[in-house]
Amino acid sequence: MSQAPFPQQPDPQFQQGPGQPYPPQQPAKPKKKWYRRVWVWILIAIVFIVIVANGNKGGSEAADTATVTGSVPAADTNASMKAEASANAAAKASQQAEASASAAAKASAEAAALKDPSSYKKLTDREFSMIVKDPESHKGEKVVLYGYVQQLDSATGPDVLLAGIGGSSKENWYEYQDRAIVVAGEKGMYQDVVQKDLVTIYATVNGSMSYDTQIGGNTTVPKLTANIIKVTGNDS
Repeated sequence: MSQAPFPQQPDPQFQQGPGQPYPPQQPAKPKKKWYRRVWVWILIAIVFIVIVANGNKGGSEAADTATVTGSVPAADTNASMKAEASANAAAKASQQAEASASAAAKASAEAAALKDPSSYKKLTDREFSMIVKDPESHKGEKVVLYGYVQQLDSATGPDVLLAGIGGSSKENWYEYQDRAIVVAGEKGMYQDVVQKDLVTIYATVNGSMSYDTQIGGNTTVPKLTANIIKVTGNDS
């Protein structure tokens, strides 16, 4: 059994005339709740932020990949390494060539100096006596010496002579009291030299040398290399 609806309340603005029914009333519209709208906008904002973030991340990764793969490709790296190796090899070859040229120039200058009489030191007899006393301590010194060829024969060979020698020129051959072995700096240098020649020798001191004497003894004398030899006379 259905219940009768509640009696409608009269509208105070409406004056009901006699015999007139109450006017129909419009149903009230439901009010939207405010917090539902807030949640919708929050969800929209979250979705937008996620989309933007993913877009930036993807772009950054793409850029990084492009940078990595584009900046050092394998082919370019190999070519760069080969070019660097070639440059290093060329620089090394240039340095070696420069060193060789420098060494050759130095050797040429030294050879020229050996033929320059002004590059040799003139000695006193006492200074030469110091060389005779200790030839090893005077190695490499370039000196001017004077002497008398005592032996230059088949026993010594064509490029070695035994000379009576001194630091100054003597009038007589027997005044040369010290002896020395003098080796030619070049083959054939003694071609025009014979025994009993008086000579001027531009020599380099090479230390000492021992040899057997004709009377069965053994003696040690200075060893010299003759770079220039001049015959000044003969005492035959």
